[in-house]
Amino acid sequence: MIEISYTPAKTATKFIRSNCMVRGLMGPVGSGKSSACCWELFRRACSQEAGKDGVRRSRWLIIRNTYAELKHTTLKTFQDWFPPHLFGGNFTATPPMVQTMRFDDVEVEFVFLALDHEADVRKLKSFECTGAWVNEASEVSWQVVRTLIERCGRYPSKRDGGATWRGIIMDTNPPHDRHWWFKKFEEERPKGWEIFKQPSGLSKEAENLENLPHDYYQQICAASAGDTDAVDVMVHGNYGALKQGQPVFGTLWDERLHVAPVKALILDLHKPVIIGLDFGLTPAAVFLQQAANGQWRVFHEMVPDGIMGAEQFAPVLLTAMKEHFPKEQNFILWGDPAGGQRNQADARTAFDVFKGYGLRVRPAPTQNLSDRLSSVRNVLARRFDNAAGLVLNADCICLRQALRGGYHYATVYENGSPRPANQPAKDEHSHISDALQYALCGGGEWQRLKSGQQRIKAVLQKEPLGWDI
Repeated sequence: MIEISYTPAKTATKFIRSNCMVRGLMGPVGSGKSSACCWELFRRACSQEAGKDGVRRSRWLIIRNTYAELKHTTLKTFQDWFPPHLFGGNFTATPPMVQTMRFDDVEVEFVFLALDHEADVRKLKSFECTGAWVNEASEVSWQVVRTLIERCGRYPSKRDGGATWRGIIMDTNPPHDRHWWFKKFEEERPKGWEIFKQPSGLSKEAENLENLPHDYYQQICAASAGDTDAVDVMVHGNYGALKQGQPVFGTLWDERLHVAPVKALILDLHKPVIIGLDFGLTPAAVFLQQAANGQWRVFHEMVPDGIMGAEQFAPVLLTAMKEHFPKEQNFILWGDPAGGQRNQADARTAFDVFKGYGLRVRPAPTQNLSDRLSSVRNVLARRFDNAAGLVLNADCICLRQALRGGYHYATVYENGSPRPANQPAKDEHSHISDALQYALCGGGEWQRLKSGQQRIKAVLQKEPLGWDI
């Protein structure tokens, strides 16, 4: 007989007892959110009504933003509570990772998916599950959550009795108040949605202290002295402006210079509109034009809701081109060079799909991340008589949030010390940022960057820097 003891704290108990289809558990770091979600999935699996053959079958998705975090954090917590060898099942370590359990009359699958693995994201679009857990939901895009809602309750099938309970549970440290989490749980609160907020780690009602080091939250406060936003989010569990990592564009972004009032930018019908495209299943597009003085002006952005392949994205893009621009406007489309890779299903590329809708997409001249980021940095730093080199319409909300700091380098740890990762985090801000990079590189900024580097190289060869000894 297997005995595992778990006593949820007050907020987690309310969270587990709720039957709402979409539930969010939010609180300070270290407050036991992940453990509560692990047990809620296990409890729901055990509560699934048996099918005609007497077996309680269910299938659960467990989502995390990156494979590294999924493997070393989410999976570790789950298997600390439910070691695979104790429940008569097995564990498959190759992505997507799957842990099965077979005990008494219960037969359950837990499928672990990471959103930085394209194969995992594609699997999500057609996956049939009972329910899902989104771990650290603030790092996951709304498109993914929306798609999950569509996939829950599809297993077991109706003819086999259907899902006794279906839905999504999510946990997170508090995001900023412009995040989809805040919009859905605090402003809109759709029917069947409920949020559970844990108390501050310094309050008398603090939860999970018995499982934390002595003075855990006091030490965080001391280490974050002067950073009130960090303390507010990580210790008190309040919404705040906590940065997830080092912003990619740092202090180059200036809200006063880089944002124009809505519809204030003037379109030049004699110049083409450049469209930058990021493909994948969470695509994005930016529409911009270079003015006569060299300034880049972003008129429109597209970040579709839900997971969307090229076949769905192409007609949506075509509609946006017709709705937001005059019919005589010319366009040049630049896309992620990876759009030239063939789909395993029908051997077509994303470029082929767009061509079928009359849209010729050119592969951006470079996929090199350093060159792409340098092209954007150069434009952000450029000035024309006190005007910025890049200006956005104020209603380009997604790109605006990305450039102001949402697009960031994730934090990694080496020997317990944090440092920025080598590449930007893949999240809700990365796709629109990539689209901007492809547009600017295709629009001439990459060539300008390379020409400048060649000029510097030529000067150094002619007059090398050094000291006379």
